[in-house]
Amino acid sequence: MSSQPAEKGRRPRTSRPEAEPPRSGRCALVGRPNVGKSTLLNTLLGQKLAIVASKPQTTRTHILGVYLSADPPTQIAFLDTPGLHRPKNALGRALVESAKGALEGADAVVMLVEVPARRESGDAKTPSAADLEVLATVKAAGRPTVLALNKVDRLADKTALFPLLEMWSKQHDFVALVPMSARGGDNVEALVKALRGSLPEGRLYDDDDFVTDRPERFFVAELVREQVIQKTRQEVPHSVAVLVDSFTDEGRLARIDATVLVEKDSQKKIVIGAGGAMLKAIGTGARAGIESLLGKQVMLRLWVKVVPDWTDVESRVREVLRSDAVSSSAPRAATKRNDAPRTDARRDTATRDDTKRHVTKRDDAKHTDAKRDNTKRDDAKRVEAKHAAGPRKTDTRGRRPS
Repeated sequence: MSSQPAEKGRRPRTSRPEAEPPRSGRCALVGRPNVGKSTLLNTLLGQKLAIVASKPQTTRTHILGVYLSADPPTQIAFLDTPGLHRPKNALGRALVESAKGALEGADAVVMLVEVPARRESGDAKTPSAADLEVLATVKAAGRPTVLALNKVDRLADKTALFPLLEMWSKQHDFVALVPMSARGGDNVEALVKALRGSLPEGRLYDDDDFVTDRPERFFVAELVREQVIQKTRQEVPHSVAVLVDSFTDEGRLARIDATVLVEKDSQKKIVIGAGGAMLKAIGTGARAGIESLLGKQVMLRLWVKVVPDWTDVESRVREVLRSDAVSSSAPRAATKRNDAPRTDARRDTATRDDTKRHVTKRDDAKHTDAKRDNTKRDDAKRVEAKHAAGPRKTDTRGRRPS
């Protein structure tokens, strides 16, 4: 039976490629301290969610941030975790437990390592002992893992990456090995693409605007702590915590009271500074970040309190880490941005206006008193003149002459 010829003018039908199904899941970002986990989270989200500092162990608890892409449809809840290390006190043990807890609840893992500074390609023979300990924890979790070789911008000669990648490929059966730069954003999309294939089909959250499950109070405390870390000496950052005592939203104004906890009187003196200069600088820097976060004017008051050896007391550590970590709702405050003028300038302007009003009131009072005194003097002069002139004459018809 002969086939019928195709009709003239019609193109042969071609099958359209099927749309990729949506994929989503939870992914833990793990690694030793200061390898760039928080920087990577902020880069993935395109906004600052986790505070970043050059000092290790800046992250105190895991922070969730949701990455969203429409093409292909992808939703990844990244968990920035504290650096995995050998703990020396109760705080360190709590940080390690938090990181391991994030691993247990993850669908996939990104293990971050870094390109060694000033290291030649021929020296890359074995990973560091700290990285191998992290890898042992990752292997025990049994989750699909992508290795992210971070800080490739340190290498002028990118061919030095080959022996590093070869070295790591021998350590574990990774889903992929991705050289990247979290700070510069280089190859971050390749990391997401490598992760996507390990995630289950479906959606994790129905709300596309959902970014994080942390309340505003948590980020307020973190922004204050970030300023303390950046502006104080080496001994203070590891011993500092911030508790938000009160948070009152008055519409266009948020009133916030917070306490900075330290372990020693010497640390308290450092945080306060000469004449309160350091604490004022910390408050000014934190207030700018909080105003950007909340999109409104902020009145921030800070206190400093000594809690001796709080990092060694497990009950106190749990209280500090839990204080602002739980909320009944999941605000979207981290997505808000506001370019309003600085609060200090507003407060200074308001103070000047109030002063002007007080001065004006005093000047008005002085002017009123002087006017009253002049009126009294004029009345007295008129009375004296009237008595001096004597009684006026009246005509027969009872009218005063003109």
